[in-house]
Amino acid sequence: MPAELRGLTFRTRVLAYLLAFILLLTLALGTVLVRSQQASLRMQFEDEGRTLAHLLANSVRLDVFASDHEALLRSVAPVLQNRNVEQVVVLDATGEVLMNTGGSHDVSERVPVAEMAAAGDAPGARDPRGLPRVVWQEDGERIVFWREVLDRLAYETPEELYFEGLGGSGGGASVLGYVAVVLSKERLRRETASVVRRMAAVGGGFFLLGGVLAFLVSREAARPLARLVEAFRDQGITVESQDELGALRDTFTSLVTRLERAFATIQELKEGLEQKVAERTRELARANEELRRARDLLEERVRERTAQLEAMHRHLRQTEKLSAVGKLAASLAHEINNPVFGVRNVLQELQRKLDLDPEDAELVALSIEECNRIAKLVRSLREFNRPSSEVPAWVDVHSSIGAMLTLCRKRFSRQRIRVETSYSPEVGRVFAIEDQLKQVILNLLTNAAEALPEEGGTIRVSTSASNGVVRIRVEDTGCGIPEENLERIFEPFFTTKSAASGTGLGLSVCYGIVERHGGRIQVESRVGEGTAFTVELPIGEEGNERKGSAGG
Repeated sequence: MPAELRGLTFRTRVLAYLLAFILLLTLALGTVLVRSQQASLRMQFEDEGRTLAHLLANSVRLDVFASDHEALLRSVAPVLQNRNVEQVVVLDATGEVLMNTGGSHDVSERVPVAEMAAAGDAPGARDPRGLPRVVWQEDGERIVFWREVLDRLAYETPEELYFEGLGGSGGGASVLGYVAVVLSKERLRRETASVVRRMAAVGGGFFLLGGVLAFLVSREAARPLARLVEAFRDQGITVESQDELGALRDTFTSLVTRLERAFATIQELKEGLEQKVAERTRELARANEELRRARDLLEERVRERTAQLEAMHRHLRQTEKLSAVGKLAASLAHEINNPVFGVRNVLQELQRKLDLDPEDAELVALSIEECNRIAKLVRSLREFNRPSSEVPAWVDVHSSIGAMLTLCRKRFSRQRIRVETSYSPEVGRVFAIEDQLKQVILNLLTNAAEALPEEGGTIRVSTSASNGVVRIRVEDTGCGIPEENLERIFEPFFTTKSAASGTGLGLSVCYGIVERHGGRIQVESRVGEGTAFTVELPIGEEGNERKGSAGG
């Protein structure tokens, strides 16, 4: 302890230590925060300069090519409105000054051509972040940001100018010239000084608040010692030191003497009590053994009862769950099956009583089959907690396609849509769930029909097989899909149709079904020409064996 603090009271010393700690902490935190803010301001300043250089280079591209001074002035005007911009210089590819807005600093003789091309050998090379190269030169008063002016835009959309990694294809472009944006560092210095002042004010306030807290803490820390010294004086112990710790030291000797006398008395009592304690201990040991046996018995009974209650609770929860699900399934089955069975019965009566032409008879038979499929789905819902009976089987691809084309025949005829089919003899059966395969084909045919104009068009369905894979291709001559939407068409709820005609789930469902079958779905499209979806599914072991036998 320093000699200057030895004569002070405990409260004063605690206060001095706390104030010193708070001061050091304030200085350290203030220094860190100031440096962090300075770095952040510098980064913002540099980002602003790079953005302005990118903006100016893209804005004056045509003006530099045409050497149009008036157009250059109009293109540079928005950049000069920035309060940090001190000067703008535009040069052609040979270094000749096309425009200089003036200023005390001549930057046209220091074009960093080599540094701007350092990212690659070709003009328009890009930096590691995917942005065109921007180089800056700095002195004590300003920073000069240089960028090449290319013969094509480095950005295709406005967002690419502000978000890194979205730049267009700047590589391979020719250099038309160079632009320089000179930013004054005066504002950066003012903001840095403002940050220092604010941090100094905050640090002062923090130190003042810390001083108040240190005063309160030192007072509360010294209060128990003061009460203890006062208690010693009330007991007749002489306390001469003004320091609380010194007073405790002075009273320690007197307390030791009194304790020695008390210990002697206690020793006498101890010897008399030991015998009684020994007797009492033996009695307690016997009682403790009896309690231990009773406790073990009680714990065993509690464990058994707890296990019974847990089993009953699990059974009750499962029973309640199954009861609720059973009620829901029964209600849905009743509400859905009644109309479905009614429709199926009517169709069967029509099939039995009427002399239908082959096309209508096929449609009626297909409708009855679909009614049966709905009934089967309802039964699956009712028995969802049981093992599913829907297992993959060998499905004839051409028959499934023909069934779905028959289902869509009326719609195609109404829309004047011509259907062309081209089936490969190599395509036989695939190992798949038939309902799901039909759903994929139906969704693709429906999408193709919706993409065709009102005056009709053509839908082509073809199949092929190679390398153990069956391919089903559905093409249309419709409006096509824009390139920016091709990456999102398989996302759930993404649709280009109106809310009344599409939910955005058809293609996402197709994608999920094909993926679960171990295949994949691909799309090709050109706006105004049409779209083609190709579904690839593995043939399966039987198909491979059959193909191998045929080849042998």
